Amino acid sequence: MVVQCFRHYFTTNKKQGVTIIKYNILGNTGIKVSEIGLGCEHLVGLQYKEVKNIVDTAINSGINFLDIFMAEASVRSNIGNALAGRRKDIVIQGHLGAVINNNQPAVSRDLNSVKSFFDDFLTRMKTDYVDIGYLHFVDRLEELQIILDGSIAKYALSLKKSKVIHLIGLSTHNIDVAITAINSGLIDCLMFPINPAFDLMPKSQNIFDIFDKEKHAVNNWYTMQVERQKLYDLCLEKEIALVAMKPLGGGMLLNKQLSPFQIPLSVQQCIEYCLSNTAVTTAMVGCKNVNEVANLKQYYNIIKNHTNVFDALASSSFQKDKLNCMYCNHCLPCPQHIDIAAVIKYYDIARVSEGKHNYIANHYFNLKHKASDCIKCYKCVERCPFGIKIVDYMTNITEFFGQ
Repeated sequence: MVVQCFRHYFTTNKKQGVTIIKYNILGNTGIKVSEIGLGCEHLVGLQYKEVKNIVDTAINSGINFLDIFMAEASVRSNIGNALAGRRKDIVIQGHLGAVINNNQPAVSRDLNSVKSFFDDFLTRMKTDYVDIGYLHFVDRLEELQIILDGSIAKYALSLKKSKVIHLIGLSTHNIDVAITAINSGLIDCLMFPINPAFDLMPKSQNIFDIFDKEKHAVNNWYTMQVERQKLYDLCLEKEIALVAMKPLGGGMLLNKQLSPFQIPLSVQQCIEYCLSNTAVTTAMVGCKNVNEVANLKQYYNIIKNHTNVFDALASSSFQKDKLNCMYCNHCLPCPQHIDIAAVIKYYDIARVSEGKHNYIANHYFNLKHKASDCIKCYKCVERCPFGIKIVDYMTNITEFFGQ
């Protein structure tokens, strides 16, 4: 097998002579994308001016790759308006199956619902095409099979044939689903969580070995690691564009007290980890303000002068059982209308700072639906792609905040 890396393009600030951003090719598609992309999930709830400033900062930094999975009308409209006049300069990921159900983000496999929300996406983005149309949040093999055998796959193929979408992608957190989807021949792109916490390296193993095709065959990895490496190899073999999501682990890896490694990594180190994997085309980083976006392009300046991410991890103390919520809200909808990600995030921040009386706690107290509203139906636990014990979280949060 010939392993290829599709990383050829650089944009350079000629006046200062420094690299601003690097571009890669999406698999075998010929589409050029920035190797650092903007995940737009944190733009939900922001005013248009804030959204436009964030989008402008990203584009001016050289970022041309946006992931927009959110189904809320307001954020779609805000991003669409912010991109006005620049659509051809941007590569957009839209998602088939991301919907709003009972005023909450949800996933649907109902064809009429999928069509309705995708048409809405096109309208609000002010575009007649999407570069990559992702089959959204497919984490169970039986669900994937229903999609492959049914109307959703046919719909995606019809959109591709009519050039409404240029490529078909799949977003998943499940290795078996990813491998099966790739081998089906349906998808061109895969969005998959990649960061050192998810890769779960055993402490005795050289972390560089995950990128060494000969060493990874030695059976002293966690089982999941062998399968992950097989997935990465398959992406290279089939020339499937691999887009890394959750590179910061939902922010967990930036916080010493929340990180399973018990050390804080920098944003740049997390990006470095993703891009060290030759299968990865782009690290898609979620940003909630202009400063965070501006900080992304510092990767190329900082990375040469900081502690290598692998050296940092080698000196850490990994605790496998400390994996925390990623704040993705894939566990929704909640029958009690609890914003689970917000509830857990406020708890995580409050418990490692000033306790329940700090300003973060006030955000929790202002939530309409709190952890104490949980009825322990366990639907959220069934949906969670990371195996988080959400109901236990709700119990602990109720005790912590008193409601």
